[in-house]
Amino acid sequence: MDLYNIEDNIYNKICLSCGKIFIGKGQDVYGLCQNCKSNQQYKSEVMADWIVASNNYFLIIKMCIDGRKTPMYHIWSKTSLSDIGVIKWYGAWRKFCFFPIEDTIWDNKCLSSIIEFLDEVNKNYREERKRK
Repeated sequence: MDLYNIEDNIYNKICLSCGKIFIGKGQDVYGLCQNCKSNQQYKSEVMADWIVASNNYFLIIKMCIDGRKTPMYHIWSKTSLSDIGVIKWYGAWRKFCFFPIEDTIWDNKCLSSIIEFLDEVNKNYREERKRK
């Protein structure tokens, strides 16, 4: 089974309510679960990694790499389906930071989405570290 079909925009999805994995169209993170029939948030999978955020311009895909203590979040353009940036841990500042790919252009809407995501990721990371 293909995890991602570019032509048809078909993705594996997991319902955050019941945990059931199903196949659905589009990258949206909200929709009707085919299992529990609730209108809940779900995650979509692209090439075995989960889409954790999506807007009109790009997808943010979480990648957990063996040997890394922290995940990386790749930012893909929806129009070109190419990597346009990455969010990863920056040890010198002790937080997740945004690293745009060279020669990419970002406007205020895109950057404000990135800032909101960074705030959320850093907050969740700090809370998780406190629990350990």
